Amino acid sequence: MTLKNPIPSLLGLLANYHGGMMVCKKAAEELGEGFARKPIGTGPFMFVDYQPQQFVKLTANKSYFRGAPQIDEITYRYMPSDATRDLALQNGELDMVSAARPINGLPGCGR
Repeated sequence: MTLKNPIPSLLGLLANYHGGMMVCKKAAEELGEGFARKPIGTGPFMFVDYQPQQFVKLTANKSYFRGAPQIDEITYRYMPSDATRDLALQNGELDMVSAARPINGLPGCGR
């Protein structure tokens, strides 16, 4: 494979370095297509709610085998505008944000 530009994270983009997702086969079969909207897993957080293009809400799994998370709840908000996201962070509406979106198709490039 020859790349036009270097991408240091290429292996992580191509390989399943997490080892896949462990899910309940029975739940996946019973829910079918609905499983994507009501996932059941074994991780430190449990699914609570999903509003398309708005947010995903998770709560701590107190029975997690490595111990309960120290954070009670996480809400991932979808904010496609860099300016809106930056303003929300500055105003204290968000605790953290992901990096700026790529420029010219290059992953990890700032603004």
